Amino acid sequence: MQKLILLAACFVSLNSFAQRQTSVWYFGETAGLNFNTVPPSALFDGRVSYGDGEGTAVISDSEGALLFYTEGENVFDKLHNVIPNGTNLWGHNSTTQTLIVPQPGNDSIFYIFTMSPQYNAIFANDSVGAHYSVVNLNQNNGLGAVTHKNILLFKKTTEKISAVHHANGRDIWVVFHEWESNCFRSYLVTTAGIELIPVVSCIGAVHQGGGPAPGINQNYNVAGYMKISPDGKLLALIITGISKVEVFFLIMQLVV
Repeated sequence: MQKLILLAACFVSLNSFAQRQTSVWYFGETAGLNFNTVPPSALFDGRVSYGDGEGTAVISDSEGALLFYTEGENVFDKLHNVIPNGTNLWGHNSTTQTLIVPQPGNDSIFYIFTMSPQYNAIFANDSVGAHYSVVNLNQNNGLGAVTHKNILLFKKTTEKISAVHHANGRDIWVVFHEWESNCFRSYLVTTAGIELIPVVSCIGAVHQGGGPAPGINQNYNVAGYMKISPDGKLLALIITGISKVEVFFLIMQLVV
């Protein structure tokens, strides 16, 4: 495995602080799983009806109760209704990953991170890239509303994203991989919001190209999951079109 100097501060596990915020899952064909029960129980009330439903993200509260979820395009509340301003997010149900991150120190504000599929698929004016939207659960009688939508972070993104807590146990790193590049971008989410200047670390394969036949470039290598290990020491990702797995050691450095 190669070594990756990824962030300017130590990682610790996101799961160690998330408590039961990932206890409910929803995915395609309106299906889901509830991990609050033993054994986990099936759910059939979701609103993600697509057959793939690849990039669904779900967030629950610290007790495991569903708050809201999204497939990258629409945001559904705990009653499975679309929340105000919760349509036309610039992700897609076929994008490999979508991510929801809470604002540290605030149990009402959440960030939804979306990526355009296959890098350059366009569904609206200027929709290509990695964007974030903000959900405020204090609005709409506690069911939430999208208060800011489709704010650009950067253009040339893959469909890969993951998150992990900062070593201070409060802030959260959100990690992307760039397209046509071998660089990772890591944004810190703090009590003040998202720090818009990322830490950039370049190592490993360039993520580019990929298609079903020579001369037909459908950007297949943009797809694939990226995950950080529970102890924050390893990062693994898939480059789909070439069927390649990369695993990196995370080298922690403290810099001023």
